[in-house]
Amino acid sequence: MDAPANTQNSTDAAVEGLIKITEFEQEHLSQVCEIENSSFSQPFSADYFKQLAQLYPETFLVAEREDRVLGYVVADTRRGVAHILSIAVGEGWRRRGVGLALMRTLIERLRLREIKEILLEVRRGNAAARSMYERLGFELVGNIKGYYGGEDAALYNLKLC
Repeated sequence: MDAPANTQNSTDAAVEGLIKITEFEQEHLSQVCEIENSSFSQPFSADYFKQLAQLYPETFLVAEREDRVLGYVVADTRRGVAHILSIAVGEGWRRRGVGLALMRTLIERLRLREIKEILLEVRRGNAAARSMYERLGFELVGNIKGYYGGEDAALYNLKLC
């Protein structure tokens, strides 16, 4: 399936209207792995995603359009804190609001579960992702030297209460 033509100027609402956010199902696994493999130099394995789905079924979400997975997000939740373990969007859908829609849905679910804060790490050099997190209200709270091999991570936090 092709991504919409020149959606750089599309609004979030228009993109969100094209996609459906659902909980991860086994049938999504191969497409989630494809996105993971094309997004990260050290991707998570299919077995790890299966474990995450068992541990965090309510916070492992996928964005779909016509049965095609466009992106996913998964968060660990413990003691009132959520930690974003991974988020990725397929190459043809990046910077089109898919990640934003996934995060907004996840944040709402976490609020309903009375999670107090969300933590995440992101490559210091990933300006697009950092901008999205800041747009959602996340605050930069630290730096983790060499977290991604030779690259530092920016540590973000969002208070939900």
